[in-house]
Amino acid sequence: MNDEEPKRELAERKWLRHETPPWVDRDSVFFLTICVQDRDSSSLVDPRRGERILEAARHYHDTRRWWMNLILLMPDHVHCLVQFPDSDGTGNASMKKTVANWKRYLAANESIVWQKGFFDHRIRNSKSLRDKAHYIRQNPVRAELVARPEDWPYSGGAWDGW
Repeated sequence: MNDEEPKRELAERKWLRHETPPWVDRDSVFFLTICVQDRDSSSLVDPRRGERILEAARHYHDTRRWWMNLILLMPDHVHCLVQFPDSDGTGNASMKKTVANWKRYLAANESIVWQKGFFDHRIRNSKSLRDKAHYIRQNPVRAELVARPEDWPYSGGAWDGW
């Protein structure tokens, strides 16, 4: 852009509600991406912190706050394939609250500064589930952090049979 061109205003980011409509199956799997505030950091893969993040995810799994099919930490974000219990009778409202509570716990105990909100995508069929799981597992390989997905130490899920 040269000095003569007008600067364009960035569109204000639209926040999604994260409440799943009542017509969505109660056992739906969601692909989530949760990011730290500083996207240039590698704060999530510090060995001690990474272990504590996975422990917190497993605790939520074991206490049935969510069913964590797969979770993988990258340096500045988390990917997961997760299901949420029917805590409110509609089958859905627990996603936003559960993720917010998990992030709040890690912010307080691990000093993680998260971005507001998160990205979610409902998985609609078994092919999409396989594709997303492959995408998640390949993430550290694509980022050239390891040569093979099984070499990445910051992952787990359903617990640990993924």
